[in-house]
Amino acid sequence: MPGWRPLALATLVAAACRGDGAAGATTFVVDVPARAATAGEALLARLPPGAELVVEIDLARLRANPVVGAVATAVLASPPALGELGAPGAPGAAAPLDGARALVLAAYRVGTPEATTLTVVEGGRRPAGAIELGDERWALVEEGAVAALLATDGGPGLEIDRELLALRAWAMPAAADGASLRVTARLSPAARAALAAALGVDAAPATLSVWGDVADDLAVIARLADAPPAPRPRWLPALVRLRDRAAAAAAVTALGLGPPIAAADIRRDDGGVRVAVVVSPGRLRRAVARWRAASIASSAVAAVSAPSTAALAPGSP
Repeated sequence: MPGWRPLALATLVAAACRGDGAAGATTFVVDVPARAATAGEALLARLPPGAELVVEIDLARLRANPVVGAVATAVLASPPALGELGAPGAPGAAAPLDGARALVLAAYRVGTPEATTLTVVEGGRRPAGAIELGDERWALVEEGAVAALLATDGGPGLEIDRELLALRAWAMPAAADGASLRVTARLSPAARAALAAALGVDAAPATLSVWGDVADDLAVIARLADAPPAPRPRWLPALVRLRDRAAAAAAVTALGLGPPIAAADIRRDDGGVRVAVVVSPGRLRRAVARWRAASIASSAVAAVSAPSTAALAPGSP
């Protein structure tokens, strides 16, 4: 996507669709670059238009990876509640993802009291209270958003949102054959303020596109931009500080991932800012080994402490 043009056109289209432009405003055609289809593609059609944040995870691809597959399988067997992940308006119940193949989470009206999150899952065990969508798909939806979700059955969904699709393609390399993770965000002023407050920074970008995948190594590319016209991103210094903070986090250093994160390449590029992180095959294997060792040690401690806890219970012999 050369320069500002595609993002500028996408922004103008979004304004026209929301009714922000003048009557009779010209409709621009947004060019969506061709990219390999990924697991979340089919699920976008079951989510209502207008999402500000979309997260897609190819669970089957992660499980099948020879390096991180065991870790992914263990984590997905007991995932955290969506609300614990900080998703605005997310349901509190944990979704059973151990047999699921793909997941797409979409957030709407971020940073407002009406914020809500809809989650569509393919495969796995449908939990009580989830909405059956057919084709082995189900959704976790807040009560107020059920009608909007059901309207996508035969009606328009996110798959018609060319602004979102163009932004979604921005970070994914043209030669990539898939993705484990894709994140797309186009944030309103309220959402930007909420994100900046959550991260403890002064400003946040208007758009975000993230692509990540695991082969024998791990690669993540993020591309960020302000809505045009923008002289220069005020949030660029904060982005560097966030990178350094992430590299120094205890969990990151324990896994030995601090150096590649600290070395993440941050540069102005193609009308915005590009961030690239690469974890080499050897370092990734060592990180997985450390994670497994820590998990085994944690399980051993829990097993040893369990009898002692039981002995303190009322009525214990």
